[in-house]
Amino acid sequence: VPEQSNAPSLQFPELFPGGSFERLDVLTWQSVVPRIGLAWDLTGEGRSVVKATYGIYNHMMGDSFAGSYNLNGNITARYRWRDLDGNGDYTPGETDLRTTGGNDFISITGGSSNVLPDDLDQPMTTEVTLGYEQEIVEDLAFRTMYVFKRDNDLYDTVNIRRLFSVYNIPITRQDPGPDGLLGSGDDGDLITFYDYDPAYRGSAFVANQRQNSTNYDRYHTMEFTLTKRMSNKWMGIGSFWLTKNHVWLSRMQSTPNEAFFPLDETWSWASTISGSYRMPYDVLVSGFLQARSGTPGQRTYTFRSVPQLGTVTLPLEEYGAQRGPVVSVLNLRASKQLRLGATRQLSFDFDVFNVLNSSASVAINYSAGPTFGYVTDLTQARVARFGVKFSF
Repeated sequence: VPEQSNAPSLQFPELFPGGSFERLDVLTWQSVVPRIGLAWDLTGEGRSVVKATYGIYNHMMGDSFAGSYNLNGNITARYRWRDLDGNGDYTPGETDLRTTGGNDFISITGGSSNVLPDDLDQPMTTEVTLGYEQEIVEDLAFRTMYVFKRDNDLYDTVNIRRLFSVYNIPITRQDPGPDGLLGSGDDGDLITFYDYDPAYRGSAFVANQRQNSTNYDRYHTMEFTLTKRMSNKWMGIGSFWLTKNHVWLSRMQSTPNEAFFPLDETWSWASTISGSYRMPYDVLVSGFLQARSGTPGQRTYTFRSVPQLGTVTLPLEEYGAQRGPVVSVLNLRASKQLRLGATRQLSFDFDVFNVLNSSASVAINYSAGPTFGYVTDLTQARVARFGVKFSF
């Protein structure tokens, strides 16, 4: 974080006093990771091959990693507010702005509440593959592959001054069901979650630190591919893959409320067929068809009027209990290339994306309430595109 400075806030100087801030070196990672790949020709004729790989891949820091510790960056404080004069806007004096000892303070986020990581290990992904490839006939081959991936030392943010044990106030509420309304016929069971001891209120008990999780994510994938190489004016590839996920949605579980349905153990799949054919006058026509499993999700509900936390949003069912429709997309292309001498080339392309104009949903709101089940994003509508490219 570079050296910098800022003037105090005009409206809330007690919250955002500004100041001058020295250069800060947040963290350095140095690592060496091994990778190896082997291929064995079973018959010596190049028709049957077994392949295996092992590799470790180090995760990198994003551009915003150090920004979380910038004392001159954005700081957000949340308070309860009472519109005492009824003017619909904040008036000084309507909220107790003290971050310690006040009754209205809820939370604060930003560089002032973040502490440097303590020996944060660099996350690593381990990948192991084992595959078999077989030539069936000339220009036609089959491949199957197993892929295992595991993510270790993933990190999340933990408030080290408000530990798991201080969330000792049980609160029991009724699950209102998907419509978010109590007594409407779709209500679920009673839910018990936890608020923290009021003795730990205030910014004095907020110190967010990135910590490595002892939980790790893993994925098991099987792939099957049939490939026809270009011959007799056409080529094609068909593939199918299936993945079993084991992903921690709540990685650290630093509060009891993060222990509700914390895992994604869903299956996902996709199938793809693509190919091309060379027409008369050297026009290449190609197509791409993909079908994949719908986006998984889970119903959540936000419980309000929680004394210290203000609101608590909980998942109320296993991840994957909700799932969007299968998404299928067909794309087509026609292209023609003209050579203009030895090094120059003119290309014409005509594409139609989503030829069948599928409107399958790719994002759905599963938050209980009046918009439960509402689609928030669709497959992009049919698009036609014409392109010209000159190469030299």
